[in-house]
Amino acid sequence: MALTKVTSGGLDGTFPDDSIVNADVNSSAAIALSKLATDPSNATNLASGTVPTARLGSGTASSSTVLYGDQTYKAEPGGGITEVDMWVLDTSFTGDAQPITSNIVRADLTGFEETKMGTGMTFSSGVFTFPSTGYWLVQSIMNFNLNGDSAYVNNNIDVTINNSTYYEVVRGNDGIAQSQSSTTYTSNSQSLIVDVTNTTNVKVRFGTQASSTSTTTMGANGTGAALNGTRFIFIRLGDT
Repeated sequence: MALTKVTSGGLDGTFPDDSIVNADVNSSAAIALSKLATDPSNATNLASGTVPTARLGSGTASSSTVLYGDQTYKAEPGGGITEVDMWVLDTSFTGDAQPITSNIVRADLTGFEETKMGTGMTFSSGVFTFPSTGYWLVQSIMNFNLNGDSAYVNNNIDVTINNSTYYEVVRGNDGIAQSQSSTTYTSNSQSLIVDVTNTTNVKVRFGTQASSTSTTTMGANGTGAALNGTRFIFIRLGDT
């Protein structure tokens, strides 16, 4: 009688365990997953090893890309504050300055001891240069005093977009009315969002002027005295 199948007991009932090898299985057998104790196509059954990044999504996986929900690798998103810097006027002066060209140094204050986040600003001959493109918050806080009256005391921020022509973009107007026949103080703060599209062309500078030429713009650097000083703050908010 012709043999039509091999039973679990083998041809003679003594079929040895572990005797069928891979070569004995026909290449077209197409064994169903249901015949396997563990389904290798189910990711929950992965117990060890690392899934190749190419199997997770399309694109190039690298230290500078992330896998998005659409299963593609894309550039790592930006965000967060990356640049913070603060400078101060370290010596007081009397009279107008358009712009203030000297005696400006990085702040040496308690909690900000000549430090910065990121690369930091560069200052030269009254001009501040940004270290990178982006949207920047620029702020000037100026303190003044005068033994007398001044109809106005101005605090202005100038911007150039071609590294040549400066425009007075914001100006803060205040005044000093003498009280108690002694030196009188006032403060003026101005802020501006600057879209730095090119660090060579887009720059800022600061100026002050008063109707009384005896008005003093107060400078200080260091604990205590800096409370009455003049400060310039720069914060990069995000990409342009």
